[in-house]
Amino acid sequence: MSLTTWETVITGLNAAVLIGTVAGSIRLLRRRPRSLTVFYFHFAIISDLTAMLYWLAFDLLLIQTRMPFAANEFAEAAAFLMLAASLNAAEGGSFRDARTEVALAAVFGVCNAALWVTWNGEWAEFILGGAAFTYFLCVCARCLKHSGALNRCQWIVLGAGSLVVLLLQLGWIAWAPAHPVMDHIATAPAVAMVLLWIIRLVRAIRRGESWQRRFILAVCAFAWCTTVMYMTTGWWYLAAELLNIIITPLMLLQLEREAEP
Repeated sequence: MSLTTWETVITGLNAAVLIGTVAGSIRLLRRRPRSLTVFYFHFAIISDLTAMLYWLAFDLLLIQTRMPFAANEFAEAAAFLMLAASLNAAEGGSFRDARTEVALAAVFGVCNAALWVTWNGEWAEFILGGAAFTYFLCVCARCLKHSGALNRCQWIVLGAGSLVVLLLQLGWIAWAPAHPVMDHIATAPAVAMVLLWIIRLVRAIRRGESWQRRFILAVCAFAWCTTVMYMTTGWWYLAAELLNIIITPLMLLQLEREAEP
């Protein structure tokens, strides 16, 4: 099958997983109707699903046509904001408690948004999405710090990995003759970081760590996977989307314990 066919198939599979996750979140809401964490997560997944269905319909109806600034951009921004709200409900605290981590997350988010604009030239789309995504990353950083989900060594790996990914993306832009090679060099570390997040989440599950910490780790894995999907295309994008298919239900599963009566 061609790359376009694979993209449609995997996107359809992703949509099916999102539908199942929405159904699961509805079940959790019935069990805990006053849980703000589940409530916001439910609408975050609905927003993500609507963005996915819009993209899939556009891709099937207008193959090989550039998608304009459209409803799915608003849905993606809404998903980021709702996930941030869900994290805030799960793990309290103030941004002042994690100033360094939040500042670095903000720099990472702004730099990525700037690079997205450089690649595509779509200012409105990426300013809207970039602002929401940067706030989402800041909330992720605050919750990671406040919950103690990462030790000092893991923070260093996260910081170093983020810096490497940004530098490699910048090199991709600056060194036009080597785009095919730099694309692989820049994306491989980012995908590796997603795998590290999943490994850390699995370890947290096996150790029986708190549901808040496990949920935060799952959402952070989703955030990093989204970063990879935004920064690449082709087969690397499909690899990131497959990881996203795994991560999405993992976020829901971490809320099962929270939803227990």
